[in-house]
Amino acid sequence: PFVIDASSSVKFEVKRPLAEIAALDDPAFIARHLPGVVGITPVERDLYLWDFRMKVPLAKPMQGRFLARRDAAGEGRVSFESADLHPRDYMRCEISAVPDGKGNTFIRISIHLKFTRASGWHFHWLAPVLGEKFLSARVTERLESMLERFIVSSTKEWEKHGEASAQER
Repeated sequence: PFVIDASSSVKFEVKRPLAEIAALDDPAFIARHLPGVVGITPVERDLYLWDFRMKVPLAKPMQGRFLARRDAAGEGRVSFESADLHPRDYMRCEISAVPDGKGNTFIRISIHLKFTRASGWHFHWLAPVLGEKFLSARVTERLESMLERFIVSSTKEWEKHGEASAQER
C-alpha cells in the first residue's frame, strides 16, 4: 500500500478565561475555524463524520471522510478519533485547554491524518515517483497552515465574544 501519514500540533495562548472558551469542543466551532474541514456532522451520540478537503502541492486535493468518536477526557480536553481501528483513512484530533491562573488559557491542538491506498496512483500520477515521505511532508505543511489559520480565526471570535461580554457588564 501507499501511505500518506501527517501530523501537526500547535500551542497558543488566548487572553480569556477557560469558561469563555467553552466552544472549543463544539464540532461546529471546529469546522467553522479549521480550514480544510468541510463539515463535521453528528451521526449518533459522540460519533461524528468529519469531511476534510485540502489542497496539497503536486497532488490532487486530499479528501477524507472520517467517522470519529468524541471522547471528553475531562474539563478542557476532548479528542476525536477514527472509530474503526484499521480504516483506509485515519484521523485523530486532540484539543486541550488549560487555564494559567491569571485569566488566560493555553490551548494545544494536534491533528494526525493517515491516508492509505493500494497505489500512489490513487493520489496523483507522480505520487509513486515523489514517494510517501515527500507527499506526507506536503500534507504536514498543509496541516501546519490550517492550524495557524485556526489560531487566528478562533482567537478573533473569542476576543469579540470577550469584548461583547465586557460591554454587557
